[in-house]
Amino acid sequence: VGWHEERVNVAEWIRQYTWYRYGRLDTNVVRAWRIMLQTVYSSPEGYQEGPPENVLCARPALQIKSVSTWGTLRKNYDTAAFARAVAIFDGEAEQMKGSETYRIDRINFLRQVLANRADIVFGEVVRAYEGRDSIHFKKAAGKFLALHDQSDVLLKGHSYYRLDAYKRRAVNAGETPEEKKNNLLNALMLITYWGENNRKEDNLHEYAYKEWGGMMKSFYKRRWELYFNYLLGQLRGEKVPEPDWFGWERAWVE
Repeated sequence: VGWHEERVNVAEWIRQYTWYRYGRLDTNVVRAWRIMLQTVYSSPEGYQEGPPENVLCARPALQIKSVSTWGTLRKNYDTAAFARAVAIFDGEAEQMKGSETYRIDRINFLRQVLANRADIVFGEVVRAYEGRDSIHFKKAAGKFLALHDQSDVLLKGHSYYRLDAYKRRAVNAGETPEEKKNNLLNALMLITYWGENNRKEDNLHEYAYKEWGGMMKSFYKRRWELYFNYLLGQLRGEKVPEPDWFGWERAWVE
């Protein structure tokens, strides 16, 4: 740590961190965190803007490198080792049930496990489509959409991750009906398309995307459903129009 004069014993530092963060010391929680330091909280070589993103939240396409304009889907850590760490952490839920910060972190870690799984399933979707295999395409697409459902249920487990809590705060900040309506419109615009109604300026969508309960199903899942139906129509030889994400996203916000 930069402000220490002597080299920090990281193993001991993380033990104390978990104690302070969760209000009690738990051996397995410490063990899980030490694994996370070697995986999701490790420092990758080279430059990267922000953490790896979640393909479940990407504007649908067959070739996706990022969710936001400057992000990345690449995970520079051992995702299997991370999943094992999360399982260890999750196993202490009963012991740590009195800790609010544990509950928040538990949801976040499990959310990331689902996001990592989505990368694999998305690969199955793409391969099935490119192989013109409609049966396996529908199966893989169903698995992908199911991850939205699982994520939504998980994230609704705490108000910290709920869309309705965010919307309520935006509305309550307004004093008049007009202000309340405008606040809600702006709040939803910021977490979706982040821009004006100009098709030539459509490069900031998902700039501030949120993995929230209520958002995963009503926005991200629905958007992917439209795309999968479009691709399935192509596999069947049907002439189907490509989804208009610019218009659809603005309709959802309004």
